[in-house]
Amino acid sequence: MYSGARSGQLWFAVTLIVVGAIFLLRNYAGLEIGNWWALFILIPASASFAAAWSAWRSGVRPAAVTGPLIGGVMMLSVAAIFLLDLEWSRIWPVFLILIGIGALLPSVLGRRDRLPREEDFVSRG
Repeated sequence: MYSGARSGQLWFAVTLIVVGAIFLLRNYAGLEIGNWWALFILIPASASFAAAWSAWRSGVRPAAVTGPLIGGVMMLSVAAIFLLDLEWSRIWPVFLILIGIGALLPSVLGRRDRLPREEDFVSRG
């Protein structure tokens, strides 16, 4: 439905809308965000998610999907740690878990290529 460039624009636009809404809530509803600057980490995270989505839709190698996906999740995690003012000394194992998931995903996503496709069942004539 969306090309790679349009998908990236969509992710970027949605990210800016969310960040803007959070700042608006902060200004008018008294929502207190200690490390507000960490919201800007969401912009490159959304670009990573857009790259992963484009790679997934185009059917490229699973590693091309996994890298941007895990990178986006890591950036999202860093933003959450700053925004929620969590202690790095207690939360660092999350990154080991994410790296492990990143190492596991290519083999899980690789199974997608082995599934029968519709054209495999259609006779060519």
